[in-house]
Amino acid sequence: MIIYRLAEVAIKMGNCEEARDYYQEFVEIAPHDNLKYVLRYEISKAEGADLQTLIGILERIKRAGIFRGVGI
Repeated sequence: MIIYRLAEVAIKMGNCEEARDYYQEFVEIAPHDNLKYVLRYEISKAEGADLQTLIGILERIKRAGIFRGVGI
């Protein structure tokens, strides 16, 4: 999905605000797509979120059964 890729590019460029905008759009378009957790993790990591927050997101990723694209 193009919105997902745009969010990834924004994260890699260090533009977390833009990445969050793309994330919100992605969730609106595909609310049941579990890749939203991967984007949330990547954005939170780029913003310097605390470990407890990152662990919580990783636990959701684990429950969803997806690991593609997670930089762990």
